[in-house]
Amino acid sequence: MTSPCCSRRTSVKRQAAASPAVHASPLRPPTAANPTLTMKLVLTFACVALAALCLSADALKTTAPTKTCPKCDGVKYEPVCVRMGGSDKEPKLTTFGSDCVLQAYTCEKGTTLSIHKKGECPPGSPVRLS
Repeated sequence: MTSPCCSRRTSVKRQAAASPAVHASPLRPPTAANPTLTMKLVLTFACVALAALCLSADALKTTAPTKTCPKCDGVKYEPVCVRMGGSDKEPKLTTFGSDCVLQAYTCEKGTTLSIHKKGECPPGSPVRLS
């Protein structure tokens, strides 16, 4: 005959074997039951990926050679009339204070302009002195 104490222990053992134990571990794997840890892992991965992308972008940057455009300080006023576009019948003309000012302008803008005539353009045309 078994004592009531022993039969109780046996039934508790049977219940424990039938259902798996749930452990409250602070290091649970990221699952739907632990969304905080999942979110932390996602944010950490995103930050690491962003940092790697920024570092690789900096490594790919190349410095373009700087242009050395002429300085025209103190150059004598010797105007040139330059065609800046427009049609053959109505060209857009601009007076540049000197050939040096014209060269500096084309260097800065990366364009090519040619002298229409020496001297000032007709009255009402724009003037560039520097």
